[in-house]
Order: sequence, then structure tokens, then C-alpha cells
Amino acid sequence: MLCLNATSFFAQSNTTLKSSFVIHGTSLNNSDIDFYIKSIEAVDLEKYRARTNSVFLEFKNNFKLELISAEKLVQSGATLDLSKYSDILPSDYRYPIFKIDDSGILVIMHKTKVTKAELNESSK
Repeated sequence: MLCLNATSFFAQSNTTLKSSFVIHGTSLNNSDIDFYIKSIEAVDLEKYRARTNSVFLEFKNNFKLELISAEKLVQSGATLDLSKYSDILPSDYRYPIFKIDDSGILVIMHKTKVTKAELNESSK
């Protein structure tokens, strides 16, 4: 399990672009949404963004996060280097499942599928 502390670990790195995602969840109130937005914008989820398609990330907090495609963001006026984004993933790749804890720290819970290479690496 990996914890990402937004205030210390990412103080000098990139963050998720503001207004570049949509939170989908029917049981969330406005204060929950504001809290999750602040937590998400404080960490770097850009590595999960695709160039031409939206990506949906699952959160154990009863919502899905839609990362809007990089191309759509550029069309809306964002300044992005599209060469840093791709739509190509290994066929066995599965996005991790996330959780935002009560203090606002983003936690990567687990991947939905572990590859043989990952198993071999963890046994070394």
C-alpha cells in the first residue's frame, strides 16, 4: 500500500490540473466533493491521464474520477505537452483503486490485477 501525502511528498512536484477532472458519485454532498477536489488537486494524477480518451479511476470513497483527455483539455485552452500523454497501455494493465483518507491523503489501495513481472519483482 502506498500513501501519497500531498503537502510534503509532492511539494516540489506536479499536481493534478485544476478543472481537469469530474467526480461521479450520487451519494456525495458538496462538502465531500470540495474535500475530494482539494485532495486530488494536491497530488499528481497526470500519469494516469490519456491523450485522446477519458480515464475513469475508482475510489473507495464511493465515487469514480474521470480524468478528461489531454487533447480535450488543450482544445479548451489548457497548455499541455501532448507528447507526455499516451493511449497505449500494456494489455494486462489495470488501474489501481484509490482512497482518500480522513486527513486528505490519497492512498493507492491495490491494482485489480497483478502481472507476472510484478510478482517476480516482489519476490526478489
